[in-house]
Amino acid sequence: MQIRNFPIMNFSRASLGRGFSLMELMIAISVMGILVVSAAPALNYLSAYGALSNARTQFVSALRLARSQAIRGGESVLLTIRANSPSGTNEWGDGLTVWVDTNNNNALNDGEEVLVIADLVNVNIDSVQNATQLSFSSTGRLEQNQNKYVFEICREGEAEGYSVEIISKSGGVLAKNKGNCNVTSETVL
Repeated sequence: MQIRNFPIMNFSRASLGRGFSLMELMIAISVMGILVVSAAPALNYLSAYGALSNARTQFVSALRLARSQAIRGGESVLLTIRANSPSGTNEWGDGLTVWVDTNNNNALNDGEEVLVIADLVNVNIDSVQNATQLSFSSTGRLEQNQNKYVFEICREGEAEGYSVEIISKSGGVLAKNKGNCNVTSETVL
């Protein structure tokens, strides 16, 4: 058997070289700065998209919770615009409340169970049909007379967002990936 001898490495200052010059460091930092600046718009878009996606998820979850709770509990469950929304508007972006309407008066009273209070920030959620309240019956159907409700979820000043539809005959919720953010009464289906 043969044993190999490895030379001892010499780590003296002369063998390591002289390192990076100031000019090389400045160029490397400049390149990194350019890369960060060019990536910033993409990061802003991802942040905005994440907030919009989160708002859609919260809104659809609240709708599905209201429907399933109405079926499970055999009582009307309402989903309404938060109290801090301007009176007479169809703006759901300030938030929503899901609650069990035990006395069927369409008003939240003391003693009625509040299931969810959701704050939806930095988004606009508008109802094409100007709905300020949705009521699910014990069968899971919407108690309103519309065939379908359409909600558009958008960020301020942007033309595209999400569209959420509720079909009143079944009470089912359909969340679409992309929608148009032009809420007008002419788009009622």
